Amino acid sequence: MSDVVLISIITGIFSLASLMVSGLMAMLLVLLNRKATAASIKVDTVAEALVTTVDHTDNKLNDAAAKVQAVADNLNLSNKSVHDKLDGMVEVTNKTEKLCNSAMLAQKEMLMISARGKADSTKDKGDIALAIVAEKAYKAHKAEQDAERK
Repeated sequence: MSDVVLISIITGIFSLASLMVSGLMAMLLVLLNRKATAASIKVDTVAEALVTTVDHTDNKLNDAAAKVQAVADNLNLSNKSVHDKLDGMVEVTNKTEKLCNSAMLAQKEMLMISARGKADSTKDKGDIALAIVAEKAYKAHKAEQDAERK
């Protein structure tokens, strides 16, 4: 297998792994956010309906409504906590993606330097071609990273 093909395969594997991690985290965040929002809306609706009905009943029903409202308030606080944790997960996902991209850039830089050193020492056309491909891959990845930082 040629060095160019091997470089392409390694680069592809790392890129795919990074995309898979980011995609899975995004899917998890979306699902958790939907569940938390739906639960919050349902609890608020039920609590409001009960409070309105209880206003026309005796003290025991008023006590029950207060307890339901307390549960709804606790659930809303819990939902806020879930949202805060989801925000944290988004931050971790973004940092993980940046870390993967930085690691990939470092690998491409090492490969570029190694390929250039071999090409300079052997003067072989295949080694020179590999060095050119490695340099292009490095520069393209670096440009992409620089663009994302802006």
